[in-house]
Formats: sequence, structure tokens, C-alpha cells
Amino acid sequence: MSYNNRGYSKRRKQRRHQRLLIALVLLIGAAAGGLYGLGWRSLHDLPVLRDPRVASNQPGATTSPMGTLARTTAPTASAIQVPLASSVSPTAVLGNRSGRSVASTVLPGGTPIGPVVVSRATPNSRNTPVPHLTAAGTPSPAASPHGKPTQRPLRKAGAARRLYIVKPGDTLYGISEATRIPLSTLAQANGLTPQSEVFIGQVLLIPTRTAPAGIKLPAPRKQLQTPRVRPLREYSPELVAYLQSRAGKTSVALYLSDGNTMYTFNPDARYLTASTVKVPIMLTQLSKQNTHAGNAYYATADLLAPMIVVGDNDVATQMFRKVGGKPAIESELRARGLTRTVVARRAWGLSKTTAADMAMLMRSLYYGERLDRDLQQAAIGLLGGVVEPQRWGVPEGLGASGYVAFKGGWLQSDDGWQVHQIGIAEVYGQNIVFAFFTAGQPGEVYGRETLEGAARILARRMATR
Repeated sequence: MSYNNRGYSKRRKQRRHQRLLIALVLLIGAAAGGLYGLGWRSLHDLPVLRDPRVASNQPGATTSPMGTLARTTAPTASAIQVPLASSVSPTAVLGNRSGRSVASTVLPGGTPIGPVVVSRATPNSRNTPVPHLTAAGTPSPAASPHGKPTQRPLRKAGAARRLYIVKPGDTLYGISEATRIPLSTLAQANGLTPQSEVFIGQVLLIPTRTAPAGIKLPAPRKQLQTPRVRPLREYSPELVAYLQSRAGKTSVALYLSDGNTMYTFNPDARYLTASTVKVPIMLTQLSKQNTHAGNAYYATADLLAPMIVVGDNDVATQMFRKVGGKPAIESELRARGLTRTVVARRAWGLSKTTAADMAMLMRSLYYGERLDRDLQQAAIGLLGGVVEPQRWGVPEGLGASGYVAFKGGWLQSDDGWQVHQIGIAEVYGQNIVFAFFTAGQPGEVYGRETLEGAARILARRMATR
């Protein structure tokens, strides 16, 4: 009897516990459902933006006699011959087109002892806080000194542009067929020829009626007025405060055509150019073609594209010699008004420059100085087609706010990493020329994040301009 009573009491307790557990589960479910509903409504109210990097038409793998297949393997890494100098360590590390770094230990006199691949951290790591975008991809308004959002309305973005990232098996002809864009039009918009090779990860502009070219350029000018120079703090105190909070040394030069004004921060500091010197090499060659042979871009397209788009160091060395080396490049720079850049005689990556000089060079390209319209568009098209693995820093910071034509460079020296980017961008319908240079960065990724954070602040500033 007592056994039966104990069993009944035990079963009754179990049923009571089961009822309590079911009630608790139902209560939690109801609460979760309410929170989900609130979250869904808040997300539903946000504007939805399509990824501008993906074209509406996705071409498949196509081969044709009119196009060369996209490269499926990364080319052999090439090391820059770096002579020993007090300003750099015996082992200098420069970026190469495969997205990795290449180290070359050198003896006195600049003889490299074999390239060694150096692994590095992913560019997407986020070890330091940087300003963020809103969920819609539009930069959030800059905060006032009192912590309240600004009341100025955000500017609308410029004309929509479709970008396509080249996949294995793609050809320029195949992409033309899939997007129904004439081959010649597609090639010209990207600074290529109809026979040009395309590379995996290359970013191609797919022209539209509202945006037939990457950046709306002013009419070419033979002579440029000297810009007004103002401290960057007058344009963006927030950006200056951010740069001062970062480790190492940073210089910035921003040129806005509205008002013909150059804003600078730490303008007298000099840096090793790394791969940003590939832009002067390219412009020297294009200027020669414009002066002596008219629009003979076809003659060098096969070299300029890999040098700029994928950062091929071997090709850059060929082009450096082809254009005439240090004397020819410095002569071209002086003709464009650049006085602070010194080109290295052999190791072109160890040339020295300032952010202001490089911004003036990109400004010269923006106005088409010493180039005809076709050559100017070809140069900007190549800079806009840099492969996806190298589109960190400024392009990431600007996000969906515009179109960026740029070139980056990075190397390691005794005092840390130097990470730079120069270019021209359309941000919320406004064109801006930029040059960001850093030195003494604790790591390459840290340097990339410095540029990305600065670009996010710049985008916010231009959104309310």
C-alpha cells in the first residue's frame, strides 16, 4: 500500500513538473516571437540596397578567339631588388599581384637572394575599432560635439554603376555577350583593348546609360591653376582626430574640384612609394604615346593592365625600363608640377614621395593633363579595375557610396609597415582626389584598417556636404 501511495505521489509530481515545463516553454516562445516581430518590423523599414559589385547578368565560362581566358593560377611572385640602405631593413617586403607578400633578402649592391613567400593575416580581421556604416550601406551622419546626430540631410549617391568580378573561365568577349554590352565599349570603359587578357578577381565596370564611364570627368585641360591649400582640420576635424589616434605616422591629401582646394595633413612627411609609383610609370608611358605617336595605347595595353590591375612587379620592372627609368619618370613628374618625388634608379619601389605630391599627380590625371581623352579614360579604367583581393582600405571604407579608381602599395621597413593608397573616387555624386600614406604601422592589417577607418569618416563627411 505504502509503495502504491509513493508511486502515485511520484507520478503526480512528475505530471505537475511536466505541466510547469510546458508552460515555461510556451512563455519563452511567446516572448521570442514578440522580439522577432519587433526586429522584423525594424529591418523591414530599412531601405534595401543591391550589392553594386555584382552585375545583374552573370556570364558563365566562355571561350572565344576574341578573348583570352581569365588566369586560373597566380603568377610566380617577383621580388623587387632592394639595395641596403639606412632607411629600410635588409629584408623589404612588397605587395605582389597574387595577394601575398614577397620578401627578398639582399646583399650590398642590391642582389636578391631568392624570393620567399611571407604569409600575412587576413585583411578582414578587425582588431581595432573603426567607424561603421549603417545597415543600409549609407554612412551614418557625423556626430556633433554634443553627441547628437547632425540635422543636415544626407546627399544621394551618384549614378548607379554595375561592377562585375571576373571568375575563372571568363573572357572579355564572354562577359560582353552575357551583359549585351558591345565588346569595344566594355573594353574602353575598363581601360582595355578587345584582345586584352582579364584576370581572376579583376573588377570590371559594366557601363549603363546613366553611368557609361567609371567617373564623370571634366574636359581635359592643358594647364591647371595652382590649388588653394588648407589644413585638413578645416574640412574634417573628425578625420584629423582619428588619424592622430592611430599608431605610427600618417599623411593625407584630399583635393576637391569644387573650390579648387587641396586639404592636407602632415604634408611634408616623406614615404617610400612602394607600388604607388606604378602610376607615374604608367602616366609616363601614356604621355609619351600622346606626344609622339598619338593614341597608340594598343602597343602597351598588354603590359599596363597586369602592372596596374594585378600589381605584377616583373611587368612593372619592364615598364620602368621601357619608359626610360628614373630620368624619364622624374621629367614627367616635373612637367606635371611635382617637386617632392624622387624616383629610385633601380629599385623603383624605394622611390620617395609625399602625400601632397601624389594627390597632385592624381589631380593631373583627373583633369587629363598631358593626355588625350582616350588615354585619360584608359588610365582611370585600369585603376578602377584593380583585382578584388587588393580592394581593401579606401575602397572598403567608401563602400557603396561611389566608384573608386586607385592604386595601393605596401612594404615593411625597420620602423614597421608602410601602407598607402592614391586615387580618384566618386562619393555621393562628388569627385574627390585622395592620397593616404602611412608609416610605422604595427602590422600590415593595422595599416589597412587605418585607411579604411579614414575613408569611412570621409564618406560620412561627403554625405553631408
